[in-house]
Amino acid sequence: MSRPTRGNRQRHKWSCLLLTLTLCLAILSTPASIAWGSNHDIDNEEQATESIDPFEDFNRAVFDFNEALDAVIFLPLAKIYRAIFPKPIRDTFRNFMRNLNAPFILANNVLQGEGERVGMTLSRFLINTTLGVGGLFDVATGLGVPYHDEDFGQTLGVWGVEESVYLVLPILGPSTVRDGLGKVGDAFINPLNYAGAAGDDAEKILFGHRVDLADFLFGVRLLEGVDTRERLIEPIELLKKDPLALDYYTLIRSVFLQRRKKEILNK
Repeated sequence: MSRPTRGNRQRHKWSCLLLTLTLCLAILSTPASIAWGSNHDIDNEEQATESIDPFEDFNRAVFDFNEALDAVIFLPLAKIYRAIFPKPIRDTFRNFMRNLNAPFILANNVLQGEGERVGMTLSRFLINTTLGVGGLFDVATGLGVPYHDEDFGQTLGVWGVEESVYLVLPILGPSTVRDGLGKVGDAFINPLNYAGAAGDDAEKILFGHRVDLADFLFGVRLLEGVDTRERLIEPIELLKKDPLALDYYTLIRSVFLQRRKKEILNK
């Protein structure tokens, strides 16, 4: 088999750096990132004002665009995924991806100076990689080491960077200036984004076929986004039926900003 050309390796490098953004495309095209477990405990004093949403007209237009995109692309994909794969298989894939993301979570734990969470992430990775058969099974949670997530936007918040104004990004969804910068940081500190650019030998044998590692990771990340959207089918439907959702845009903005504060404080 011919060896990858320099041009192909460069293409793979950029593909890897964009993997995180591809995942965000599938996850954040709707208010997905704020839907889970939200009890909608919205404090009137924390309702968004002109000071945090000066671009409201623009944000509403982008929000409507993202909603339309979700309706015609991401939600149908999520429903097809649910119909094809039974829940045990979806759970196994989710466990595998959480284990695969452990180095990224660990990096943010270290950057935030969270010693206890560093230990938890390392313990989960070691337990699930060994006893959990490469991360296919979440043995660690049953042993009292629960899963937690981290991203570079949270790291910036821990460092004292102000969230600044609220922004709704095309495709990427609800955000702030700080979290927008955090998404860029995510792409560069996640070691998995560089795996496919490791050089000429960045290939593996999968089911008897030679597969380019960058393309493999790209596909896995895209499937992770679809899996996340599938989990959020019911939560998002409930959110839209919430009695506070007379103005759905305002509800999403308020819940998003409060949830991000809780995530930064690890609540």
